[in-house]
Formats: sequence, structure tokens, C-alpha cells
Amino acid sequence: MSTGDVKLVASSHVSKTSLSVDPSRVGSMPLTEAPAFLLPPRNLCIREGATAKFDGKVRGYPEPQVTWHRNGQPITNGGRFLLDSGVRGTFSLVILAVHEEDKGKYTCEASNGSGTRQVTVELTVEGSLGKKRDRPVVYPKTLG
Repeated sequence: MSTGDVKLVASSHVSKTSLSVDPSRVGSMPLTEAPAFLLPPRNLCIREGATAKFDGKVRGYPEPQVTWHRNGQPITNGGRFLLDSGVRGTFSLVILAVHEEDKGKYTCEASNGSGTRQVTVELTVEGSLGKKRDRPVVYPKTLG
């Protein structure tokens, strides 16, 4: 009986050592991994009435849940807002028929059991021509 115990201790000790020697095996099977943005969403400048799309890609294990907030309020799917999360951590927020009041900062949050990451992006809305007089810099649109 006691020799069996000794063998068990010895074999588990050996397997632990071989695991720590082989980093590729450890890295490929994480138990948990905190979220990280592989492709963070970017700031957008959109004409009024056009469609805005913030998209990105997140990784983590278990797969992170992506939520969006604006001014501290969660954005829900519906109306002009389309929230989508695809395969392998891709996600997007689409705003249809952008209004002047949609401009501002949007916070994207990815969270799982291991942690939370946030990215804040800004939506700038260009009003229709001639409506805005308070914009000091006007970039000429070059036709390509």
C-alpha cells in the first residue's frame, strides 16, 4: 500500500516537471484568459443620415461578452442600433441613419470571468452642407 503511494507521488511530480518544460502545451490550452482587443473599434466621422459601424475583434477564454455603453447607459439591440457578435470574437455596433445627437463617445466593454477591458471611441457627425457655420476647418473633398 505504502509503495503504491510513493509511486503516485513520484509520477505526479514527473508530469508536473514535463509540463513546465513544454511551454507550447501550456500556452495552447489556457484555463482562463482575460479579454484583449485584437482589433479595437476606431473613431468614426459620419455624414448625417449615413450608417455608422464600429467593429472589432476580441479574444479571451471563455469568450468575452461584448457590451456597449453611451453616457453610462447600456445600448440595447433595436431601433437604429444593431449589436452583433460573430464568430471568433468579432463584434460590431451599427447605427442606422445617424442623427446629429448620436455624436459623442461610445464605450465598448469586453468581459469574462478573468477580467474586463474597455475601449472608448468617438462618433463625429457631419451635418448637411451649409447647416453648420461653427466649424473652423473645412477639408476639401478631393475626387479620386
